[in-house]
Amino acid sequence: MIEIKYVKKEKLFPAFGLADEKKQTVYIRKDLPKKVKDFVLNHELYHLKDFKRLKKKNKKYKIIWGEIKANLLTSITHPIGFLYTVILSLHPIRLKLYIDLYITKKFNHEKFEKQLK
Repeated sequence: MIEIKYVKKEKLFPAFGLADEKKQTVYIRKDLPKKVKDFVLNHELYHLKDFKRLKKKNKKYKIIWGEIKANLLTSITHPIGFLYTVILSLHPIRLKLYIDLYITKKFNHEKFEKQLK
């Protein structure tokens, strides 16, 4: 069963949400506007389903293609939340997160996940 936890901003910042495949848990920041929380929740739930399908794919494919699919499919059912999330994601700290995750690969997942404990 999937568990959904709403956590303080400090636990996830600068991320808005996180899907933990091992624990089958979705973490969402409490401080986000409702439309953004709804979008992020459904985006992360999609990831939990998609992780199983992408197990055999390489990690780069999993991350990039997984994000594209989660954003595209969730934007169809939550278009206002998607647009609001895009606007909030233009903050310089969020942009650095994307660079660290997808370009420089400097993002430390283990350190980030320890913040949730």
